Amino acid sequence: MGIKTISDLTKWIYGLEMMRKHEKGERIPLKYSSLSTEIDKIWAVIQKEDTEHIDPYGYDVTIIH
Repeated sequence: MGIKTISDLTKWIYGLEMMRKHEKGERIPLKYSSLSTEIDKIWAVIQKEDTEHIDPYGYDVTIIH
């Protein structure tokens, strides 16, 4: 795939042409700039989280000391 940056990831996802938004009952392709903004928001959250305890399967994990 050759994905090394967030920008590469955004370009790859955009190229799939699968990202859609709902508008007035229709599914419209998401603009590149909108997709980029959403991925930037997700990345900002990932950077703030303690990634040591993130479950790769997406389940909530509670660490009990």
